[in-house]
Amino acid sequence: RERERTANRRMKICVAPVDAAGHFNPLLALCTKLRDMGHDVKFFLGTEMNEEHLLKLGFEAHVYGERGKPLSAARIFEDIPSYDEQDETDKLISDRVLFGYVKLVKLLPNFLDRLKAF
Repeated sequence: RERERTANRRMKICVAPVDAAGHFNPLLALCTKLRDMGHDVKFFLGTEMNEEHLLKLGFEAHVYGERGKPLSAARIFEDIPSYDEQDETDKLISDRVLFGYVKLVKLLPNFLDRLKAF
C-alpha cells in the first residue's frame, strides 16, 4: 500500500548537471522519462550553454551562474590564482578542479536561493 502512495506522489526533482555533453545528455534522457511520468523536473545550470536547448524541450531552466561567461581554458586561468599564488593544497589539484571549487563558493548562495524557491 505504501508503494502505491509513493508511486502516485509527484516529486520535485532538481537537476544540476555539469555543462558537458557526457554529463548532460544521459541526464536529459532520464529527466525526460521522469517528466513524462508526471514529476516536476527543473534544471539548474552553471552557464547558459544548455538553457535554450532545455527550453525548446519544454523544461524549466534556471541559470545560477554568470551569463555571458562560457567555460574555456582562458577563463579558468582568469578566475584562479596563478600557480605561484596558490597555497600548497591548491597546488595538489588540477586547475580545472580548483576553478570548480572557486566558482562553487561564489555561486552557491544564488543556487541555494533558486533551489529554495523551487
